[in-house]
Amino acid sequence: MYKAFVTRHRQLLLLVLFGFSTALLFQSSSSGPAEDKSIDRTGGPISNADCSGCHTGGSFGSTLSITMKDGQGASVTSYLAGETYTLEAVVSGASGGAYGFQGVVLNANDDQAGDFTGTGSASQLVTLSGVEYVEHNAPAVSTNNSFTFEATWVAPVLGTGDVTVYATGMIVNDNGGTSGDEATTPGSLTITENNPTATIEGLNGALVKIYPNPAQDYISLSEINSSRITGSINNI
Repeated sequence: MYKAFVTRHRQLLLLVLFGFSTALLFQSSSSGPAEDKSIDRTGGPISNADCSGCHTGGSFGSTLSITMKDGQGASVTSYLAGETYTLEAVVSGASGGAYGFQGVVLNANDDQAGDFTGTGSASQLVTLSGVEYVEHNAPAVSTNNSFTFEATWVAPVLGTGDVTVYATGMIVNDNGGTSGDEATTPGSLTITENNPTATIEGLNGALVKIYPNPAQDYISLSEINSSRITGSINNI
């Protein structure tokens, strides 16, 4: 009889522990998935998954739009090494609620590309396994059925190549759980590296190309449509 009593209580304890661990697993990441749970939910190549695996049941028509803007506020599809840009992620829907977001910028090797140096309202920077993420720091409230998350991004060094922003958004009912919420489809935006060349009027009227521009350790010169001038200047 004592053995049966202990067995029943052990089973009850296991059920309680299982229920508690399940509740922890599916609780809302109200302070951001990286901050709360140390997980990547961007839907990108190094992510665990996206937010739709836990947050379900909502019907907000949620969408995500990702844009990179230069210092003049113009949308860009290419970057200059070391220049500062603004990453904008707009989470919107047919009806309102509270809004969440997580994003990361990776190079072709799926390593961090560039650096986040600041955020807009309701956002924060969190580092996981050496990779920087920008995400909400609390459910963002808006009255116009959308919310724009912003982060300042400094482009990587020359020669990094194309980089990609991976992100996902969320509209929630802000009940502290994961029911009645709706995740956006994960989105991505590829930004190509802009390594421009410059041309000048060269010797004897020849048109000369100087590259790369901007230069770091060396520049190369080649005459366009002629073989009279060609060479390089090192250790500038």
